[in-house]
Amino acid sequence: MKQAYNQCNDETARDPDPDWLVRFIEMAQQIHTPSMQKLWAKILKQEIIQPGSVSLRTLKILLSMTHREAALFQKSPDSYLLHW
Repeated sequence: MKQAYNQCNDETARDPDPDWLVRFIEMAQQIHTPSMQKLWAKILKQEIIQPGSVSLRTLKILLSMTHREAALFQKSPDSYLLHW
């Protein structure tokens, strides 16, 4: 959460869905690689700025990815989600 807070500039924060936030925290606790933690912080930041923009299904898919897979996915032109 601290990483997400540190990435915020002048964006207006909103309250994400409480159930989404609980599930996000449960999943994020399973992330140990610093670069993946940074990616998850970006996702949290996006959800705080625009609630409902990141689905739980997206989080489940990302959770199942290795660091290498996520890096490859970020390079894809169709992965706008991970290019914030």
